[in-house]
Amino acid sequence: MSHLFDRVKGFFVPGEKDAFLRIQELAGLGEESLELLVKILSSSGNGTMNGSHNGLHDIEICTERINILEKMGDNI
Repeated sequence: MSHLFDRVKGFFVPGEKDAFLRIQELAGLGEESLELLVKILSSSGNGTMNGSHNGLHDIEICTERINILEKMGDNI
């Protein structure tokens, strides 16, 4: 997928290229957030996460990371 981004961004004028890079960066943050959300939702059924007996703590860590990613996205 990143190869596709690299090929497409070459067609834009300089200002558009910067915008495309920001969009690509935001997409990466969104992808990581979705992975964390899936991790949280999949752990809620069994109360654990990655074999950990402290699933709530793991969910809190993922939630904090999602909040950080959101703030990073706001700064882009």
